[in-house]
This record gives sequence, structure tokens and C-alpha cells, in this order.
Amino acid sequence: DSEHRPGDTAAEQCTQLRIAGRIFLLPSRALEQRSFLRAMAREGGTVHALRLLSLAYPERNEGEELIEAAFGQETWSDSLAPLQRDYVKCWLAYLRARFSQCDMDGTADPQT
Repeated sequence: DSEHRPGDTAAEQCTQLRIAGRIFLLPSRALEQRSFLRAMAREGGTVHALRLLSLAYPERNEGEELIEAAFGQETWSDSLAPLQRDYVKCWLAYLRARFSQCDMDGTADPQT
């Protein structure tokens, strides 16, 4: 995925990855190369990031079931601790730098 830049691949050749109420388009080549991207696309990016963080800091694990749809674009960080917010923001920065973002209806965002 280090060679991929936003807009490099047509949307119909991509898998959608949702994180923090946003959708990124990941080309199949990137998914083949990176198992963490496959897991994020399957589970949801916010859910995956929070699960990873709970492995590193088990005392923060509240045991609640997480679903990606619960993390809206404007409200995704409301119920998160500062460390959790910062970690998800790091993933957002990674995805923004490498992959195209699309609207919630699945159409490509021309600004990315």
C-alpha cells in the first residue's frame, strides 16, 4: 500500500473500510499485502483499532460489544477516552495519506 495514493484505483475495484464515520476505498492489492487492512475492512476500522488498544491496555477494556455503525462521523469520539481518540486519529491519518475517501453513500469524494 506504500505505493498507492488516493485516486489511483477505480472505486469498483476497491473494498470499503469504514472508520470513525468515514469510508475509505482500499484496492484489492493493498488488502492482499496487509493483513491488518483486511481485518479493519472486515471488522470496521474503529472497532479494530479499539480492540488492538484493549489488548495493549487490558485494564481499559470495558467488555462492551463494539459495532462500527455506532461510530458516526460527528460523534465517533464522544464516548472514547483521550488515548482511544488519539489512536483512532492516527489510523485516520494513515488512511487519508494512502487511500481515497468516499461519501457515506459510497461515491468517491473528489477532494481525496
